[in-house]
Amino acid sequence: GMSFNVDYKKSRQLALSTVNYQLNETQTKEIVLGFGYLLRNVDIPFLTGSKKKKGSSRKKEEEEQKDQQNNQQNNQRGGRGRGLQGKDMDFNFNMSLRDDVTYAHRLDEGIFEPTRGNYQLSLSPSAEYQLNRRLSLRLFFDYRRTVPKTSAGFPRTDTSGGVVVSFQLN
Repeated sequence: GMSFNVDYKKSRQLALSTVNYQLNETQTKEIVLGFGYLLRNVDIPFLTGSKKKKGSSRKKEEEEQKDQQNNQQNNQRGGRGRGLQGKDMDFNFNMSLRDDVTYAHRLDEGIFEPTRGNYQLSLSPSAEYQLNRRLSLRLFFDYRRTVPKTSAGFPRTDTSGGVVVSFQLN
């Protein structure tokens, strides 16, 4: 249940203005790293309403073995089964670094200066819990830090987080 993602993007754009003899160059570099992990058959009692059974440990073991056998048979037939089957926990973590800058080349004066741009860091972990076929809960947190390349802007940090409850009708 593991997944990794690495993405690297690089671009360059040039725009020439013959009116004021200026060449604008925009350079962008971005790297995205992602990681995901899926846990199957996770039981969170306060979310699912399941209770731990009291009694001898031998009875518990026998009942758990029966549940596992039933789940395996239902999975072979394509069904979801009863018990803990279908309660999956999916963890994801994404990190992004982006460097974006625009330079103005004044060809007649020989001046080379940045006119705009920023450096951005983004972190976004999340966890999704599939309660049953139709209902899922998702916890997320997003962090973004932007630092400008010119003195016209100021550093900015944005954070957000929350819980998303999804119910599918079909």
